[in-house]
Amino acid sequence: MKQQISTIDLEHLMPHRSKMIWVDYVESVSDLQGEVSVTLQKDYPYFFEDDHLMNSFFLEFMAQGYGYFRAAQVLNKNLDGLNQAMIPMISHYEFEENNYKAGTKFTAKLTTLKELGDLFFVKGECFNDEGRVIASAEFKVYAKVDL
Repeated sequence: MKQQISTIDLEHLMPHRSKMIWVDYVESVSDLQGEVSVTLQKDYPYFFEDDHLMNSFFLEFMAQGYGYFRAAQVLNKNLDGLNQAMIPMISHYEFEENNYKAGTKFTAKLTTLKELGDLFFVKGECFNDEGRVIASAEFKVYAKVDL
């Protein structure tokens, strides 16, 4: 799938609502990879009161991004939805600290490395608008799909 999907169109398949959704669009989906994007908004809870971006932002963005990537797959296959999703383990997380502001756009490329039933081993990379990797993580996602 190459057509952009708004997370608003996938919201019914996911547990997050409104300002807790930190992904704007699913940009692309294939069997093993997905790409998502977000443009930071000032009044969202990923910013502290002093306007600094939370250190955990990129990890949450990648985790939610993987959830929305899976939701787009569910939608494309006409399945009922994700029953449960959670991150049971993070084995690696690196990010570049910076003074990111509202209006900054990030994309994340998410790759399923291995699948064991409802457990997915994922590699994620976040890119700034110049295409430079600014965060990466390896984590496991439990995602139960209603068939």
